[in-house]
Amino acid sequence: MNITALVLTAIISLINLTAYNHEAEVDTQITIDETQQQEENEMGDEKMENVIERAALANTYLKLTQDKEITIAYIGGSVTDGYGSTNHTTKSWAAHLGNWIEENYPDVALTNKKLSIGGTGSYLASYRYAREVAPINPDLLFIEYAVNDKGNGATYDQVVKSSESIVRLANNYNPSIDIIYVLTFNTGTKDSDYDQLRAHRDVADYYGYPHIKMADHVYAMLADTGDEFSKYFKDSVHPNDEGYKFYSEVIIELVESELAKAKEQAVTECADKMLPENTLASYVTMNANMIYADEIDLSDSEGWEYQPKTNYSWLGKRYNGRIFANKLGARLTFEFEGTELGLATGIGPNMGIITVTVDDNAPVVIDEYRTSTNPKDRVIAENLLPCKHTVTIEVTGKNANSGGYEFEIGAILVG
Repeated sequence: MNITALVLTAIISLINLTAYNHEAEVDTQITIDETQQQEENEMGDEKMENVIERAALANTYLKLTQDKEITIAYIGGSVTDGYGSTNHTTKSWAAHLGNWIEENYPDVALTNKKLSIGGTGSYLASYRYAREVAPINPDLLFIEYAVNDKGNGATYDQVVKSSESIVRLANNYNPSIDIIYVLTFNTGTKDSDYDQLRAHRDVADYYGYPHIKMADHVYAMLADTGDEFSKYFKDSVHPNDEGYKFYSEVIIELVESELAKAKEQAVTECADKMLPENTLASYVTMNANMIYADEIDLSDSEGWEYQPKTNYSWLGKRYNGRIFANKLGARLTFEFEGTELGLATGIGPNMGIITVTVDDNAPVVIDEYRTSTNPKDRVIAENLLPCKHTVTIEVTGKNANSGGYEFEIGAILVG
């Protein structure tokens, strides 16, 4: 039996921007008409120099001051979720930002929604967007995946594609959405722009979205105060309560600055974002779809079973359960139509190794043994022909340190 991918139709209106070059005519006899044209060209150049760029949060400003209603969504990893704080709900930087808005705009109906999943990267986020982010229709979106993309081993090009897919999808669902990138780090990357951070920053710059490189702010603050890193961080990546408070102050400073710009510009109408015609990536995924565990057909399988929502794992709680195997040789075969395939899997101390084969392509081997538990997103195949494909997943071994052959899949990603 087949798994049929739900295709999301995305139509993006693009405006072609044509640049004109005017070369001045060289002539010893300049006529009155030519002189007048020169003056008009110079005036045009002066006007261009005086054009004020619309504030990055102009639409957010109008939602706060005119509509009196705003939805803010946060997608990212554990740093967005608030891991390391004493309370993920009240002590994360997202919670602090929500409190700031409520205090400064008390008559605004605020929906402040964290949609972060620890351990996951922008690849999974691009597939989650249609089912998990778009339904709440955010007016302001925060994206934080740099450090997780690095930890997950995503390449610069892969991150550009995933990050740009998120931006294009977000604008497809809400053309007036505002976006801010939060670029996180660990102590090993404090002095350099690692590839995954650069990828997100390049996408943000290309589309004109503000971004915050947290390492710059943290280390400038430490140099100024003389404080130790450990005062603000639980480990090399995750802030503690004091650190999340500082993160929120940095982010609020940017938000406040952009809102002030919008007020100074006296913006009165929301404006749709005009996206560039060309993409940075060779292509983006606009038909990304997630097939949750309870939607996966196991009729052509042996040794795999569906387990409903439980406390088994992060995946079991997030994606309506999981499909699970714990024996060597457990095998699952299914078909899908599309050009991309990925998996949302779990890592842990008892996890085994699977081999995934798409059609007659080279098999992909995934070892999910780790000492900690977390969900992960795995790229299986890209740039396939747009037709029906056959996939086989088999438990083929285990890490020498693993306690078993367990394997869990929370969702299949089809693009």
